[in-house]
Amino acid sequence: MKNIIIFIGIFISINVLSQTVKNSEQEKCKLIDGETKQAVPYANICFEGLQKHNKMYTTSGLDGSFANFCKETSVIAISFIGYKTIIDTLMFGETKTYIFTPDVFNLDQVVVTATRTNKTLKDAPVITQVISAKQIESRGLTTVESVLETDIPGLDFQKVGFGTDINMQGLSSKNILILIDGERMAGENGNNVDYSRLNTNNIERIEIVKGASSALYGSQAMGGVINIITKKPRKKIEFSFGGKLTEMNQINFHDTKINDDDYNFKHNLDLPNTNYNATIGFNLNKFSGKTSFVSKSSDAYKLQSTDTMFLYPKNVDTVLVYSDGANINGFTDYTIEQLFSYTPNKKIEANIKASYYNHNEYDFVPDNKYQIYEDFTINGNVKYKFNNDANIAISMNRDEYRKYDYLEKLEEKRINYNNIFLNPKLVGTFKIYEKHTITTGTEYLNESLLSDKYTYDTLAEKQVNTSVLFIQDDINFTDKINVIAGLRTDYHSAFGLNISPKLSAMYKYKNHSFRVNYAKGFRAPNLKELYMEWTMPALWFTIKGDKNLQPETNNYLSLSSEYSKNNLNGSINIYKNWFKNKIEGEWHEHQTIYQYVNVASSELTGIELLLKYRLFKHFSFSGGYSFVHDERSSEAQMSTISPHSANMRFEFNLRKGIYNTNISLSGKITGAKNYEYSESINYRGKDIDAVYDVHYNAFSLWNLTISQQIYNATNIILGVNNIFNYKAPIISSETPMTVGRRVFMSVQINVDKFFNN
Repeated sequence: MKNIIIFIGIFISINVLSQTVKNSEQEKCKLIDGETKQAVPYANICFEGLQKHNKMYTTSGLDGSFANFCKETSVIAISFIGYKTIIDTLMFGETKTYIFTPDVFNLDQVVVTATRTNKTLKDAPVITQVISAKQIESRGLTTVESVLETDIPGLDFQKVGFGTDINMQGLSSKNILILIDGERMAGENGNNVDYSRLNTNNIERIEIVKGASSALYGSQAMGGVINIITKKPRKKIEFSFGGKLTEMNQINFHDTKINDDDYNFKHNLDLPNTNYNATIGFNLNKFSGKTSFVSKSSDAYKLQSTDTMFLYPKNVDTVLVYSDGANINGFTDYTIEQLFSYTPNKKIEANIKASYYNHNEYDFVPDNKYQIYEDFTINGNVKYKFNNDANIAISMNRDEYRKYDYLEKLEEKRINYNNIFLNPKLVGTFKIYEKHTITTGTEYLNESLLSDKYTYDTLAEKQVNTSVLFIQDDINFTDKINVIAGLRTDYHSAFGLNISPKLSAMYKYKNHSFRVNYAKGFRAPNLKELYMEWTMPALWFTIKGDKNLQPETNNYLSLSSEYSKNNLNGSINIYKNWFKNKIEGEWHEHQTIYQYVNVASSELTGIELLLKYRLFKHFSFSGGYSFVHDERSSEAQMSTISPHSANMRFEFNLRKGIYNTNISLSGKITGAKNYEYSESINYRGKDIDAVYDVHYNAFSLWNLTISQQIYNATNIILGVNNIFNYKAPIISSETPMTVGRRVFMSVQINVDKFFNN
């Protein structure tokens, strides 16, 4: 009898379990690749209830299935890199099979930078290039410089004594605006932002818009905008950590003893090349938050020319011999960032973010002193959605960047630079008459700079402010014709009113998209250019500003054509840039005074080609070519960038069960370049400005990475930078500061995904 009761109990339990499994299966949906008919694992799914607006996130399993968590009728959004996003309505207990349509080139990716509103990449009236988090992670890239250089033709970074310098379409950092989530960055090193502040593990995507964008973003955007969009938490609990170790560039001191008088100096120059990160986040529907931490270090190294350059001045009967080198500083730094978001209902969203950055820079001068850079940023915004056709956002951003000299023996730091940006904004977007989307707003930018460069060795503070009004009309005449017209007025406290118009149009015909874009850009003179008057110690020359400087302006015109069909996407963009009142430094009185002045007009003309092609199911190719022609005048030389440059990348990707393998071979080719240079020399007892031509040969740099992803949670990467071991024979600011081939390894673990899988 006892055995019969046990048997009946087991029978009932099996039936209950099988019924539970059956019910569970009935409540599961599935994702299928429309081409291969195979399951799509690890896709991101978001549920949002139509009444209570509660959100829930999940991912599809290895068999492409995911549970239906709907407690009420919900809107479901399904997204995965390489596929078009699916939007559908799902009811409680409903099961569906969704067919993913491949989007090989991510043309359905939503971007915001080109128009300040949400548009898919294929619908943006200005060609926008996007680099996704997946592209960054699969190649083990940990600096924004390496990310941009690898993917963007016509964009170049050079390491120089004061840091890193950027050049895009022939324009330097002074004309390229870099944003983080649409906000400006304070601080500069030789006119560049501090790129070490930008951490790739926290990047959702990077949007690059080339050409004048001052009508939307104001000063400095006359050459283009690079907008770095950071990640937000999606799941209830997220936790990830990882690290990267790269072979050292150079060992300067061997067997350094801790009791050595110069131990700290030697130790700081021979730091390991490391990058460690950790992130923890949560999303509880209405309330979410994320904390991230990054720590980096790099060794210092010296480079010496292995060849000699002979220079023949045009106006002096002599020969100049150049064979020099460069010292690249080492550093340690860390960044900690905190984000909180609150969404009480479907209409209101509030975000607040704060970050602290600390950077120690070590040079080769044994003076018991090094530089410390600090930054503290806090910004917040509140967005209110009236309905699907109207919303408004108010935001405030404050960014403070400081520089110190740290005196090691006294154990104290002395400030020599403090730059503060304060930027409140009010922006509204309204759809009217079905075809018009109006974006309008106002903002105020106050910049202050405490520096010892206004008067020799004495700290003083200067400040300027700008009041802004702007409006943009996005007109969709038909599904094929889109026109955007915009106007921005900036009233600057130093030089008055500046007006920046723009007009863009796009026409679609079958698989073609044609775009035309005109915009006027400007850059206000910065505080150093306006007020600096500082004598360089030991070198005895003076750098002088001019408070009467006018803003430099440009008129930018571009014509482009894009073709996209099946496995092929290609575009051609032709542009012309007319510049007026460029602000440059000029030497006077035999190079004893370096004076900022408005120089004569100049022009840049260029052409860019982009191509993406999926060769086979697992193989793809992407590349680009850039040509820049500098129509230089005797007074104004716009660029020393190489006229010809190209990027290319070959990728192999194979997903098999829980494994995903990615092999990437990428190359950057820089063509030869010639440009004119002038410097003061002593000739027969007199100081004379010698003018001569400089030539640099073409070169290429190639990188290889092998990425192995397991369970979509653990990513192990082995890579080689500069695989052909290129070293510049002549070392200068115009050549790559590479010591040769270097191997690296990185590991990234998403703990929450690992346990979910």
